[in-house]
Amino acid sequence: LRSLDVHGVASKNGGAAGDVVVHPMTVEVFLNRHRESRGEPFEFISVTPPYQLVDYSVLLELLGSSGALCSDRSTVLVEFPLEESRAIPEKLCVSTHEDASAVNGDLRLARERRYGRTVLAMYSPANM
Repeated sequence: LRSLDVHGVASKNGGAAGDVVVHPMTVEVFLNRHRESRGEPFEFISVTPPYQLVDYSVLLELLGSSGALCSDRSTVLVEFPLEESRAIPEKLCVSTHEDASAVNGDLRLARERRYGRTVLAMYSPANM
């Protein structure tokens, strides 16, 4: 596995070394750990899984229930193959544990763009 210089990338783009964190695990493991730790929600999440190795409906449901999203400030970008379009919902339901700092609600599908057989869907709060 090739080493990724995330700190160099952050600094070249106006960030600091601590602005980027790489979690070397599957997204499912990370989201389950995030839910259990009651961690803070993220402002931006990019979902670009290996096309053949993921069930998008399961992954997006896990994302919505993990506490990683906040319905009033999170943006999610999902990359998927055209063949999986039926698994991509019009909204992401955000539901978290009671003492979470995230706000329950929905992120709406704000934009969808097709590039050949690759599709990008962007979810954002209704107030954006």
